[in-house]
Amino acid sequence: MSTDGWWSPDAPGELLEAWRAADVAAADAARLATGADLMAAAAHALAGHCAALLRERTGRVSGRRVVLLVGPGNNGGDALLAGAALRARGAGVTALLLAERAHARGTAALRAAGGRVVTVPADPGTDDAAVTAAADLVRDADLVVDGVLGIGASGAVRGAAWAVLERVHLRRGAVVACDLPSGLDPDTGALAGPVLPADLTVTFGAAKPGLLLPAGRHAVGRLVVVDLGLGEHLPPPAVRLVLDGGDPTRPGPHVAARWPEPWRDADKYSRGVLGVVAGDDRYPGAAVLCSRAAAAAGVGMVRYVPADGGAAATDPVGPLVLQAVPEALVQPLDAVGRVQAWVVGPGVSADDDPRVAHVLTGTDEPAVVDAGALEAAARASLDGTLRRPDRLLLTPHRGELARVAQVLDVAQEDAAGPLDLVDVARAVADRLGVTLLLKGADTVVLAPDGTPTVVPGGPPWLATAGAGDVLAGLAGALLAAGSAPGRAATLAAHVHAVAAHRASAGGPLHAALVVEQVRQVVADGLAGAAVPLLRAGVPAGDAPGDWDHGGRD
Repeated sequence: MSTDGWWSPDAPGELLEAWRAADVAAADAARLATGADLMAAAAHALAGHCAALLRERTGRVSGRRVVLLVGPGNNGGDALLAGAALRARGAGVTALLLAERAHARGTAALRAAGGRVVTVPADPGTDDAAVTAAADLVRDADLVVDGVLGIGASGAVRGAAWAVLERVHLRRGAVVACDLPSGLDPDTGALAGPVLPADLTVTFGAAKPGLLLPAGRHAVGRLVVVDLGLGEHLPPPAVRLVLDGGDPTRPGPHVAARWPEPWRDADKYSRGVLGVVAGDDRYPGAAVLCSRAAAAAGVGMVRYVPADGGAAATDPVGPLVLQAVPEALVQPLDAVGRVQAWVVGPGVSADDDPRVAHVLTGTDEPAVVDAGALEAAARASLDGTLRRPDRLLLTPHRGELARVAQVLDVAQEDAAGPLDLVDVARAVADRLGVTLLLKGADTVVLAPDGTPTVVPGGPPWLATAGAGDVLAGLAGALLAAGSAPGRAATLAAHVHAVAAHRASAGGPLHAALVVEQVRQVVADGLAGAAVPLLRAGVPAGDAPGDWDHGGRD
């Protein structure tokens, strides 16, 4: 799939890439054909990370109780070999064999190291006491290693594994998932049934999409990728995750590399003029939050267009925008000056709003399309009046995506039930030819025919009214400054999440508090930017002619 260059990493460690299970399995096979002992390498790394977690949580490895949940495949073998290494370091290790067969080499290694091996009946109804005893071991362990299912399995944990885990209501120890939490779909992250959440997932060879996508990321905990030398055997990645540098309250290194910082001779026009079509008498706050966020993000000017395109004197929202952003201009649609980008839709409730039609069908400037304008964009695409869809960034949440998909007649389920949300978003982005930012606990950015990029989200407290209006203003400021839609979406989502973590500090927040943090988050992100080389002329992208100033306000 194309990556179209809009988020190619400029520095190591900015992105984590993931590959589909079938591609990883094929790469594994290619490496095994060279004689590589991948299981030994994986188990060695797994044991090291388990030992580190035990020391982090309990202060030592020796004398600690480790329980291995062992399924029939290679994941079970990895867990058994890692258990043997932990036993050699003095831990007490018990393996619960939860299937009719177990990896022979791993089982022998654990027994040789002095570990204990317990077979739990495959039909748990035949020995309830054995299942209860196994559950007690899991509950009281200092560390549990989940090696039940791997990328070759499908569906939920069943049989003895399910019987044991469903009795473990409380546990004292940490959980390490071997390759992935059992029951998590490696390609989508969907949970087929109850999954034992991991504190740490140690995945082998390459990350899998399900470990990064929103559906399953909450079950993964910290993620470590063990390099097994698969790189030359892998195709282009299926998903990318933007890394945050380990501290959710600090902007990642990609901000300095990509945020459009003004040149010394910049003016308000070269910094970008943003037209805002947001809010009406029912939802006036949307226009205020959107305009404030754009100003905090560094836009050169905000032009707010009153509801129904009317005059500022009769509009109830314009005075609120001016109170929040005194430097903004409030201009009716027929008199609005030149803009470099638009935000259209937040807090707009009328289907026939002429402001929405103007942005979607009457201009060529890039635009963030949100909330009340999303279905209008879909209808304009169907009737052939949507201009330059490649310039558009759509920002729906789950419910809005469903409504857009319905307008476009994009399938949202098949015989097996509802389709994965990211697949629906991808289909909508491809059908419209737009970039799409799917809002949720984590954000997913999809360019047409491109690789999905996941941006880790803010705290759960960010699920609050007005948060999307702030995000739209951030993205609009970036579009106005010349960023491509995919880059604008990714940067805006990242800064939005970081600002929310700062505003929350672990407690409740509201959207206005997020706006208050945006300016400093951007400033902190730019603090690591390199000083540009002085040369004749001006930096690329700010050359005369890039912006048509269209007069001076």
